[in-house]
Amino acid sequence: MVITTFYELIASELSAILQNNISDERVKAHKNIELNKSYALLVWFLKFYGQKDLYKSYITDGSDDKSCDIIFSNKNVQGEDVFYIVQSKYVQFDKHKKTEEAFPKIKKEELGSTLNDFSMLLSGERVASKNENFNQKYELLKKHLENNGKAKFIFFTLAGTSSSVEESVNAFNKNYAPNVSLEVIDIERIRRDYIEFKYKEVKTENPLEYNYNSEDSTIKLPIERFEGAKRDIFEFEGRAKAFTFLLKPKTVYELFKKYKFSLFFKNVRNPIHRSNYNAKIVETLLKEPDSFWYFNNGITAITNILPDVGVHAKNMTIEGLQIINGAQTVYSIFKAYESATRVQQKAMDVYAKVSIRLIGSSNEAFNLQITRYTNMQNPMENRDFWANDDVQQRLQLESFQTNIWYEKRRDEFQLSEEQQKALGIEIVHNSDMASSYVVFHLQKPKYWNQAALFISRKEQNDGLYEEVFNKNTKFIDMYAARFIESVVISLSEKMFDDSLNKKYDPEQDEQAQFLDIAAATVTQVSIALARVVMQKYFALLRPNPSGKIFNLSLHLLEISKARTGANWIELQKILKYVVSLIVKKIKSFKGDKSEAILRLITMTQQELCDAIAVKIEEDGIDVAAIQAIEL
Repeated sequence: MVITTFYELIASELSAILQNNISDERVKAHKNIELNKSYALLVWFLKFYGQKDLYKSYITDGSDDKSCDIIFSNKNVQGEDVFYIVQSKYVQFDKHKKTEEAFPKIKKEELGSTLNDFSMLLSGERVASKNENFNQKYELLKKHLENNGKAKFIFFTLAGTSSSVEESVNAFNKNYAPNVSLEVIDIERIRRDYIEFKYKEVKTENPLEYNYNSEDSTIKLPIERFEGAKRDIFEFEGRAKAFTFLLKPKTVYELFKKYKFSLFFKNVRNPIHRSNYNAKIVETLLKEPDSFWYFNNGITAITNILPDVGVHAKNMTIEGLQIINGAQTVYSIFKAYESATRVQQKAMDVYAKVSIRLIGSSNEAFNLQITRYTNMQNPMENRDFWANDDVQQRLQLESFQTNIWYEKRRDEFQLSEEQQKALGIEIVHNSDMASSYVVFHLQKPKYWNQAALFISRKEQNDGLYEEVFNKNTKFIDMYAARFIESVVISLSEKMFDDSLNKKYDPEQDEQAQFLDIAAATVTQVSIALARVVMQKYFALLRPNPSGKIFNLSLHLLEISKARTGANWIELQKILKYVVSLIVKKIKSFKGDKSEAILRLITMTQQELCDAIAVKIEEDGIDVAAIQAIEL
């Protein structure tokens, strides 16, 4: 989601807040619409990050507030009370400026002023003000800090950040550690959180403490025990400690209601779309709850540490929970329980039991093995097992800055095609993005085994994962590759038909075979060589005396947004020139038609690509010929 689209989305939500709170005295007091939006942003923060609907009592903004707009408390993942002191800064983007200029950066002096006010609050020297709401909250904060409590100061803004801001944050945190910390929530962080919470439906008790590690919560699991039974819980002591026991459907329902799809982060399988639940599971729970245990395989889950469980224990407290097999079971139980009547829910809890195999392990490699083998009975893709890799997570975060979202796990976004269209975004899974990237950025036409993209060379000699996905892999390069691929396909099809179909008769079988092979070759090799030609072209036409390398991917990103103007025309001419080089090479094959077909079949796309690349390196490119091309 490009930044302008996201800002407009937030702006519409701020307008809705003002419209829904038109009787609020603060809204009526401000005649200036921008001041009203600034106030609406405080309400938005409390609803989204603070999860506070009754917002008025937490807003301390007003006369003599000393750069402190909100004070409230919430619990962190350890169950401790944390006070949050928030200073908000509303900014408005200028849609008439270029995208990178439309959003202001946080000014160092502006942040410095706020940090001085935060320091004054911490010093305890602040005198009483006329703002009674602030006075009350400030007294509670002081008592909390005196009792060795924790506090987090937040600078919340719709602007961007810079390295100087990071330096100021680090200095503040060093001075006031360990119980007091500072965090800047800027437009990039807001966009990331919005996508995670809104479109992936990640659920967390406290969004301000959410660090995208879904295993941090302390969870209390009720164990279903039976009077007089000695074997209602089985303990296994092996490489990792494990328990097998039973849960009520109500427990599963409450787990999903509280944590939602974050329960499945370590599950390499589909985290389930809203419409994709198992109707048979739901029907069994509603109509035959006493048959459920016999018909269902249950759940396999991992936790960091398993406690000892006494003979009479009816509850188990664990640190973190990840369901690695049985996501569909969990979601179907949730749907069934949610739709059931009170009597049906009671019957489910009496008669239906859910088996859970709970494994205690913090060994990531071992956990991945468990995940892999517990899912072997279902169709899997190689890419499924890399969903939690650091590179995959980074690429997805980078993709949120564009109108293409990188899907690292199958169907992880809870968005229909209509919703995607309304937001102006497209969700593309990582294997498609990687395929385009390998051809364009690494100049490897598709002669290789595509399945090898997500196979490590440690597992197979032809594995490409480390070559494709590493610290140098950037999403903007993938985006550029996919864009070029789409343009080349549209150009090469027409050019190929116009040139080669005049020379060869498609009615004859062997000639039709030649045309099919040649068409695929033209497209793939053109995509690969496009980057070679463009780099030489721009080096000649846009030399940079300072030695700064021309950012081709950024240039292509800007063209893809506009798809009009001089740069768009220039790009099409370059790509048409590239296609013509390959068509010319194919047409130069000597001999009769059978020999030409044999030559093209035996010459791999990579060999053809390398041969033309060498020729380009030796002879250079004809800039005048490119500019003379008519579209």
